[in-house]
Amino acid sequence: MTDQADCANSFDVAREVYKENVGDIFSLSNALSEEHDLPLILVPRHQLTQEDRSRE
Repeated sequence: MTDQADCANSFDVAREVYKENVGDIFSLSNALSEEHDLPLILVPRHQLTQEDRSRE
């Protein structure tokens, strides 16, 4: 395999792991929300307003 193919394969693996982790985060959030009757809403960071970011 070439270096370029190795790199592409590594990115494919990283993307798949990222997708699985994000799915796990949403699943856990939904489970906690239902279990404790909490109105949890996950918002991707890039969708936060400047005001939201200033509260972090």
